[in-house]
Amino acid sequence: MDQTETAWLLEQARQLAQQATTYQQKAFYVALGDLIQEQQKRADQLENELDGRMWEH
Repeated sequence: MDQTETAWLLEQARQLAQQATTYQQKAFYVALGDLIQEQQKRADQLENELDGRMWEH
């Protein structure tokens, strides 16, 4: 997932959280946004690790 897709997903989760009519829905979409950010962070870390390992050899 690239940065553009991540930004779009985060925006969708934010909008859905704003439109939520119950606490459970809002909490779900807020947590979904947190998960999307964490997954992007991990993907970036893995990509950087792979780049670093390739340069070591």
